[in-house]
Amino acid sequence: MQAWSPQVVRTLSSARTALASGRLTLARDILEDHVHLHRDAEAFKMLGEIRHRIGDLPGAGAAWFATSAKGPIVDEAVSAWRTKHDDDFAAMWATIPASARRGELTPKLAALKARAEAAAPSPEPSPSPSPSPPSPAPASTARAKAPKKAPEPAATAPPVAVPQARAADPVRAPRTDEAAADRSVPEAQSGFDAAKVIAWVLAALFVVCAPGDLTPVRRPGGPGRAARIRHALPLAALPVAPLQGAWVTRRVPRFADADGRTGVVGSGDRTLRLVVLGDSVAAGYAVPHHRSTVTGALATRLSERNAAVVQWSVVATTGFTAGEATALVRDPAAAATFAEADVVFLSIGVNDTKNLHSAARFRRELGGLLDAVLDQAPRAEVLVLGIRPLDQLPAVPRPLADALGWRGRIFDRISAQECERRDRVHRLWPANVLMREMFAGDGFHPSELLHAMFADAAIDALTP
Repeated sequence: MQAWSPQVVRTLSSARTALASGRLTLARDILEDHVHLHRDAEAFKMLGEIRHRIGDLPGAGAAWFATSAKGPIVDEAVSAWRTKHDDDFAAMWATIPASARRGELTPKLAALKARAEAAAPSPEPSPSPSPSPPSPAPASTARAKAPKKAPEPAATAPPVAVPQARAADPVRAPRTDEAAADRSVPEAQSGFDAAKVIAWVLAALFVVCAPGDLTPVRRPGGPGRAARIRHALPLAALPVAPLQGAWVTRRVPRFADADGRTGVVGSGDRTLRLVVLGDSVAAGYAVPHHRSTVTGALATRLSERNAAVVQWSVVATTGFTAGEATALVRDPAAAATFAEADVVFLSIGVNDTKNLHSAARFRRELGGLLDAVLDQAPRAEVLVLGIRPLDQLPAVPRPLADALGWRGRIFDRISAQECERRDRVHRLWPANVLMREMFAGDGFHPSELLHAMFADAAIDALTP
């Protein structure tokens, strides 16, 4: 709990009084002055609420982005904030309350700052003066040319590092140096198989032609020119999708799933059991060991918060869809694992999105998966990771990325609805803006930073 001076306490009290009396503009002005000087999470949230009530959705999004606030209203406001600035990260960073930009930053604020700094043009050195003509007449003096604007530096992906041999896993036998070196496949041998290429191409076609509830998801902020262009971009994927799909396939390297599918962390009198279920995120694809994935990060946070020993088990396969994950849960071999679980973390939906599953099928299979988990793990709290913004994947070029992002938002909305209908199920939404640092070497799967953000969102959802 922060200890404020009496003057600050009076300021906050004045803001609450103004809010209670309906003087929203006055309350907003008081809070804006306060958060300019003081880093106060509760004031950030209150400022976001007031701006939202006034109708300033972008302003509310900027205030809420500096907090751990979550929910559909927050998502809507953050989306309006991004739309207003057309993903100009430098402009977005400048609208974050000043006190939130100072001192230690949260992971998502640090990532936004890094992206803003990367997008800022570097100053061009002053041009050397050209020699004056020999004529002494002033009228013959050459006019100086205006210096050209320095181009923005191109964002380059970091080189893919070959993971080194690691210490012995207490559960799984250690790999040899040769096996560890095989985790990263050379580019000439990398990529998805032909079926995946076809799926990418057809996904774009399916988005364009999809009827019913596969209609565009409009971002708030008005039908500005930038918004209209963004909504039309999926149509542009139709002629170029085959070329872009082939290009993605050739350049994306392949990795292995993480070691350490079972493990123990912490100490104490209590023992908690964590089960991580689902697709490549749950499997820890492109991360060396589950100590550095959402599994290990969440287990550590649970242990620290509850002063308990936490045992983790990973029940996941890269590439799995909701229907395939249901089979994992119903497998008799996994019955004891789920029956003893206190927390189940579920990552699912990205493969359903890109593998041409219909919205109706995804709703049906996700509902069946959630019901199976609740049935097999009767005492567990279930945490469901939302589908991250797929149009922000560094590995996928536009306009193909826009087509994939369109479907992702539709499927994420279905996921939120299915979670809302069930007790003991919590939906997680850790980030609205994804940066290059949040992705592994393939530009598609999460890095250790994004895994840590998943764990932060999960522990927040479990906080009473």
